[in-house]
Amino acid sequence: MVHCVMRIGVHVPVLHPLAESVAYAVRTGCTAFQIFPSNPRGWQFTGRPPGEVQGFNDAVRAAAIAPVVVHMPYLVNLASADPGLREKSLLL
Repeated sequence: MVHCVMRIGVHVPVLHPLAESVAYAVRTGCTAFQIFPSNPRGWQFTGRPPGEVQGFNDAVRAAAIAPVVVHMPYLVNLASADPGLREKSLLL
């Protein structure tokens, strides 16, 4: 007999601190979620304060939510004919 588990999730807004994004997913009944680590329409990635990522990881474990997926920015195009765009995509 095959057992299947369906995970229900959404794009969760990036809240501050990042652990609040996990709380949002829990409040909305998610069993999985996807998040952008930064602005999905920009090339700049702004880092997180030292303990924020650990707080996020702790919150994910405590909530028993899985999988948590990180979404690439929309601008990435590894197959671009534009050498500049391809280079930016590779460096991101």
